[in-house]
Amino acid sequence: MADLINRIQEWLPKYRLQMMAEIRHFFWFAVKGIALSIVLIFIAVKIAQWIHQHFSREYKINSRLQKRLPGLSQRVNRYRLILNIGLQCLVYLALIVILFPIWGVHLLDWIPETIRKLIVLKIVTIVVILLAALLIWELANILIELSLTKGPEGIIIETGRTHTLLSIARKTLLVTLTIITFLMVLAQLGVNIGPLLAGAGVLGLAISFGAQKLFQDVITGFFMLLENQISVGDVVNIGDKSGTVESISIRTVCLRGMNGAVHIIPYSSITMISNLTKDFSYALFEVGVAYRENIDDVIAVLRELGAELQNNPDYQSLILEPLEIFGLDKFADSAVVIKARFKTKPASQWRVGREFNRLIKQKFDQLDIQIPFPHTVIFFGENKDHSAPPAHLQIMNDKKR
Repeated sequence: MADLINRIQEWLPKYRLQMMAEIRHFFWFAVKGIALSIVLIFIAVKIAQWIHQHFSREYKINSRLQKRLPGLSQRVNRYRLILNIGLQCLVYLALIVILFPIWGVHLLDWIPETIRKLIVLKIVTIVVILLAALLIWELANILIELSLTKGPEGIIIETGRTHTLLSIARKTLLVTLTIITFLMVLAQLGVNIGPLLAGAGVLGLAISFGAQKLFQDVITGFFMLLENQISVGDVVNIGDKSGTVESISIRTVCLRGMNGAVHIIPYSSITMISNLTKDFSYALFEVGVAYRENIDDVIAVLRELGAELQNNPDYQSLILEPLEIFGLDKFADSAVVIKARFKTKPASQWRVGREFNRLIKQKFDQLDIQIPFPHTVIFFGENKDHSAPPAHLQIMNDKKR
């Protein structure tokens, strides 16, 4: 017992010294850890604030480039917000990765080195795939906008065609890129994409059989828009419907009739389109005068009226060419018809035509040029000596009635 007490008395001073050394070591370890942590957190916060301040400002694109690429500014500012959030997250993630070893915690020590290298390689590959898809998306956007740009002044948004085509092309490209990128990322994660491709093929085949009319509308509409056959604001005849084109989508065209009715026509039901306001229009006139009139004098009057209308300040900007007179077009039942036309700006032919008709009526009244109304000449035949037979008229007295 005495021997045990002696041993304890010899061990206690050594234990006290060891405890004091460990406490002193832990104290300086904690002080160093807290100090380094505070410094690193301060630096990380400052870097994150600088990133936020730098990327929170809206970037302004050069006006000429903005006209050439109208969607570039919106995309740049969208990526600016994504980059702002992404860089701040990377800063705080790096802070966490650095802080753990300072406090003696090594997060990845339990993962074998070969697996760590494989994980890093997979992450780098996935990031490269995403960046490549993003680059393709942006290049395609630029090429689409450049191909639809008319001249050096930038895109001319007169109709809905440009917006519609851009929207269709972008959505198609976005869906295609998303599917391909998603499958490539799954392949990198070790997922067998063969069954997915087979299932997608069967699903696509089933959809194609069930939505043939829809695909016909979309394909026909795409080529119709690509060829710029009709535009918003055009006056068109489609089948038995006519009106002003109010909107164009990838599947339907919407017409507003003269009476205000809205006609929504799927592209698959369109067999023929008559565009009355494509590039320019013609105001066509068929002027009927009596058989007694001198045709040359009437044509001279029409030329005079055409020059008068073309010099009118309210109409000279609408008329592209002088009045074109074709001459005597046909012999009608009650009149001879002189055909003429004005070449006008699109959709201006009706306004020009109404004014020209007004001038014709006024001038013909002044010059006593007869605009005949329908009448009937009764012919009783003729004798062999070319004399007309007598016409016997009997007038009935209806007083007795």
